[in-house]
Amino acid sequence: MAVRLANYHEQRHAMSLLGRLLSAGHFAFLATLLQLAYADREIDFVNLRIDADCVTVFDQIVCRPRKTRYAQEQKARRLRVAFEELRTYSEKGNRHTFILNDRQIGDEVERALRSLKKAPDEVRGVDALLHSLLLSSDPGGSEEALRAISERIPSAATEVFLAAREALQRAADIVGDRLSDLWCSDRYVRAPFEFDDG
Repeated sequence: MAVRLANYHEQRHAMSLLGRLLSAGHFAFLATLLQLAYADREIDFVNLRIDADCVTVFDQIVCRPRKTRYAQEQKARRLRVAFEELRTYSEKGNRHTFILNDRQIGDEVERALRSLKKAPDEVRGVDALLHSLLLSSDPGGSEEALRAISERIPSAATEVFLAAREALQRAADIVGDRLSDLWCSDRYVRAPFEFDDG
């Protein structure tokens, strides 16, 4: 049985796109992808159980607001870890990876970047603050500031963010289509590994 690597390459394409957004300084937009608002909710599953078919079921989900210091700490931690990992990923050189060079993908990415460049001054201010807090040479001294800025992340429903997200979704769809077209390519199919029992 051959091993398919298409999903692996889709993830690399996504990380490459996110790295481009990081390099362009669109920190606030990237932060919206982390869905930090979930830290402000406490979730309870009412009557959570496993039924006779070994399926986990529940009667309802109850969401309550949570505005605690812990929620702010969760947001700050998620911001720090996500941006540190994206920066680390982006800074690594040759990853022996295959990135599609496709005009349609490039056009959609450029459309997203143009949209984000039209962000209002408030968003640009958050971009600048996040950049200084997350990519500074002294990451330890900024935890309180990072907790505070986590509350100022603009809504994902901001007009320029919606336009950028739609363009990036179209780019991701094109990547998926192109990789799907290559499904039988030697690049994505590897011969099965035979264990030597000897």
